[in-house]
Amino acid sequence: MWAPAWSHDLDLTGDLLLAASSDVIALAGPDTPLEVRRVSTGAVLWRHQSSNWQTLAAAGPLVLGVSGDHAYALDAATGRTRWVTETTGASVRLVTDGRHLLMLSETDALLRDLDTGTPLWRVGLTAPPSATAALGTTLVVIAQQDGRLVAIERATGAVRWNVALAGAARGVAAEPPMVYAGLANGSFCAFDDRNGRERWCFALRTPASGDPVVTDAVVRVALLDNSLRSFNRLNGAMGSPIALGHRPAAGPWQNDSAVFVALTTGEFVVVDRQTGRTLHRLGVPGLTTPPLLERAAVSLDGRTLVSLTLTPGAQRRLTAYRLGPSQALPILPKLPVVPGPRLTQLPAPVTPDLPATAAPSRQVPH
Repeated sequence: MWAPAWSHDLDLTGDLLLAASSDVIALAGPDTPLEVRRVSTGAVLWRHQSSNWQTLAAAGPLVLGVSGDHAYALDAATGRTRWVTETTGASVRLVTDGRHLLMLSETDALLRDLDTGTPLWRVGLTAPPSATAALGTTLVVIAQQDGRLVAIERATGAVRWNVALAGAARGVAAEPPMVYAGLANGSFCAFDDRNGRERWCFALRTPASGDPVVTDAVVRVALLDNSLRSFNRLNGAMGSPIALGHRPAAGPWQNDSAVFVALTTGEFVVVDRQTGRTLHRLGVPGLTTPPLLERAAVSLDGRTLVSLTLTPGAQRRLTAYRLGPSQALPILPKLPVVPGPRLTQLPAPVTPDLPATAAPSRQVPH
C-alpha cells in the first residue's frame, strides 16, 4: 500500500532540481546549494555550498550532478566526492540505471561506469537531443532535434542505426525487440531495434508528456489529453485509455507491480501493471485545494515517489511517498538546520582519457 511518509514546507527559493534514490532526496538549483535529505524522515543529511547546479540524478550510494562545466559523483550519506570530471558539452542531461551513467550534451553522448566515472565510449551528435535518452538492455537510443533517432550499441558505442523520423521525438524507450518514440506531432511509433525500420505507428494527435515505459507485453505512454495509453508492444494493438483526471507533468515510471504518473495537481496516479486498474491517487496531505506541481522524482526501484509542489498560499512543499504498510502520518513543520558536513570546495577535477569519438552516420540504412 502506498502512503505519504512525510510532507515538509521548504524555505528554499529559486528554480529547483529534484532527484531521489531509495535512501536520499536531492534538491539544488542554479542559485541554490545542493541539499540532501533522508527519504525515511526528510531530515537533512548534508549541504553543499556550491551552486550553479544544472541537473541532478541519484542512484544507489551516489548523488550525481552537473555544476558549471564539471560533473560530480558525491557519496549520498556523507557528501564526500567519489569522482569528478569535466563535461564535454553544454546543457548536459544525466541518465542512469544504477550501473552506467549517460552524460548527454548538445554535441555528444558519453557513457561512464557509475561507480568509478571511467568513460566507456563517446559518440558525437549531429544536433542537440530533443528528449531524455533511453538506456535500454542492449541499446542507448537518442532522439535529436533534427528529427533523427540514433541507436547505439550499449556495450561498444558503435552506431547500429540512424533514421529520420517525421519529426522530433519527445520521449523514447528501448526494450528488445523494439524501440518506441512519441513524436511532437502526436504520433506514437515502434521501430525494429535491429535496423530502425518502422513496425507500427499511430497518429494519436496528442503529444506525449514524457518517455514511454515497457511493462511485460505492453508499452504505455502518458498523453497531454490527460490519458494513459497502452499498446501491445509487438503489434501495436491499442488498449482502453485510462483517464488521469488532470494533465500529466512527468512520467510514467514503473516498478515490478505498478505504473505511476505525476500530474500538474501534485498527485501521483498509481496503476496496476497487469490489469491497468487505477489503484491509488496520492495527493499532498493536509491540503483542500490542489497545489501546483513543480518537480517529481522516482527512485530507480520504484518504491519511493517525491513531489515538489507550490501550495495555494505560495508555500513550497516537499512530499515523499513510500510503498509499505498504510499509516496516518502527520504533516511535519519546517525542519531546523541539522549539523552535518559542509563542503565548501570541490577537489580539482580529474578527467580520464576518452576513447575516440565515433559520430553517427546521417545515412538511413536500407
